[in-house]
Amino acid sequence: MKVNDPVQYTNPRTRITVPAVITDITDLGKRRGGGLFYTVKTEAGKEHRTRAGCLQAAA
Repeated sequence: MKVNDPVQYTNPRTRITVPAVITDITDLGKRRGGGLFYTVKTEAGKEHRTRAGCLQAAA
């Protein structure tokens, strides 16, 4: 997944899936709790920081 790729974002609290676009990718490295974090922007204009498990490539 790359920046500006369309994805399906699933909110882990509400389990609702909405279309979104990746706006930023952050690598926190080998720190505890590290790894890749994706910043996605939904069609409603909200931004979410999430891990890859909440994202699916858009068809």
